Amino acid sequence: MAHLRGVTALLEGNGRDPLRPRLAKLTGETAVLAGWTAWDLGEPIHSARMYRIVELAAREASDPVVVACANTYRSYATHGPTSHEDARRLLPDARQCLPADGDHATRAWVLGREAEEAAAIGDPMAKELIKQAVEAFHRARP
Repeated sequence: MAHLRGVTALLEGNGRDPLRPRLAKLTGETAVLAGWTAWDLGEPIHSARMYRIVELAAREASDPVVVACANTYRSYATHGPTSHEDARRLLPDARQCLPADGDHATRAWVLGREAEEAAAIGDPMAKELIKQAVEAFHRARP
């Protein structure tokens, strides 16, 4: 949180700085991790606040990939009788945030999560999603 406050202060104080988009991206990436950590610590309200920061920072940075990461992390945090369906709504939105080419590792993660949720409810599409995830993973050259 101290890191996020520091980066946010830099953003607020440098309205026309050419490094502003990079600072905004760093803010979004940090907020994604803070959101996931808050959820993991049982603080859903704080987590939701961090994910709102992600959306603002992503817009400022013109970098929707950070939103893809946030939605993918959020898909782990669904619960209740509609948890799989709720996660499955977040994941295509995450995939839509990715560029047509590139970010293959992130695409593999999103597709893998989609496959996991599809398999959990017996959707045969899981097999195709796994295939796509593997292909994206290999393109990422891990």
